Amino acid sequence: MSDKQIVETVLRGDINAFSEVVERYKGLIYSICLKILRNPSEAENAAQESFTKIYIALSNYNEGSFKSWICTISYRTAIDYFRKGSKYKIYENDISDMEEYLEGDKGDLLEKIVEDETNEQMGNIIELLPDKYKMIIQDFYFMGKSHKQISLERNVAIKTIESRLYRARNLIKKKWR
Repeated sequence: MSDKQIVETVLRGDINAFSEVVERYKGLIYSICLKILRNPSEAENAAQESFTKIYIALSNYNEGSFKSWICTISYRTAIDYFRKGSKYKIYENDISDMEEYLEGDKGDLLEKIVEDETNEQMGNIIELLPDKYKMIIQDFYFMGKSHKQISLERNVAIKTIESRLYRARNLIKKKWR
């Protein structure tokens, strides 16, 4: 079920459908909160509050990216927790780490957090691939090698390389959902 379908189902009164949103995004929401708060317990509380706010605000969601919308709510919730003051001491290096995120190439903490989470998920999925596909993905995307270079190095026909790359992409798409 797509995010849009889940939102429509919840708005029609099926509150149990919201559990799909929680299952789908709990890792992402928690990681956003943890990056900001630097404390697992507070991050967990902020993530729970984020989901409560998301549920309450569902009727305000418009046709934009649902993932970006919930990430924004979570980011703001975690920032609110941070501003209210932590029960735990914030150390200087934690603050400088957050400043590094803010001063990075993207300049947007939320985008950077989502990007990091996405990269981590993609790396985990690639690690699950059979070796013959994993090697092709790594050579082509991470090492920047052409089909011909990979073919020569692996002593395999170019068509075989193309076929394995196609299959690897399909496996990644299936596992990504």
